Amino acid sequence: MALGDFGVRVSPNTVARLLHQMGYSLRVNHKKLSTDCSPDRNDQFLYLSDLRQRFQRRGLPIISVDTKKRELVGNFKNPGARWDLSPRLVNDHDFRSDSTGVAIPYGIYDLLANRGSVMVGVSHDTSAFAAHAIAHWWRQEGSTRYPRSRQLLILSDTGGSNGARRRTWKTELQSQLADSLGLTLTVAHYPTGASKWNPIEHRLFSEISKKLGRRTTRQLSENPQLHPLHQNGNRVVGHRSTRPSQLSHRYRTDTRTASIPSTETA
Repeated sequence: MALGDFGVRVSPNTVARLLHQMGYSLRVNHKKLSTDCSPDRNDQFLYLSDLRQRFQRRGLPIISVDTKKRELVGNFKNPGARWDLSPRLVNDHDFRSDSTGVAIPYGIYDLLANRGSVMVGVSHDTSAFAAHAIAHWWRQEGSTRYPRSRQLLILSDTGGSNGARRRTWKTELQSQLADSLGLTLTVAHYPTGASKWNPIEHRLFSEISKKLGRRTTRQLSENPQLHPLHQNGNRVVGHRSTRPSQLSHRYRTDTRTASIPSTETA
């Protein structure tokens, strides 16, 4: 029963003050309960840590890879605010039919060099595209940065285009990197639900999200000088490399890289 039924009149502010005194406050749900926890979960992280240390001691390249959320290319709203004289006008609805295409950013973070690269696909997030992006990175940066290394450690999530159970992911790595480039690959997957511990999430993607949340992706145009068409019809249409700490406030919103920041490499 309400206090009003007993003839007690009280204002909302008084109720709020009394609740605060009793330790109550407005709270949101916290994602803390694990629904799929393997008893070997801690051993998996210990193995990953040991593997990274072994490669790092020998100066061998270690990359963390993942696909960022698919973006519609067009004049659509992104959360965030920016300093400006007037608000930027965007579409009132995010309909796929109003977009000029999609942008699929595939990120590669080099742990030893602390540098991140992003390749942008324009059709589907496939294992062939993921392997092609890594091969493209190795030709453009990895082989120059690690000229004497023939080994590569790849850290990835256990799902998606680079998932642990995807046979295509393994065959594409074999054909596009091991056979074509002569690399010995070691692929380590983080446990299910542990993607937030993948280094690329908090070293590269978090910085991109903070910088790009205020911008729109208006146009995606191809650069013919970048890698040609894939066997599966996907393409790498943009490539940017930068240190995560050097992401600046200068952008190109109407270029081939869609929502990738335009920064000078160190």
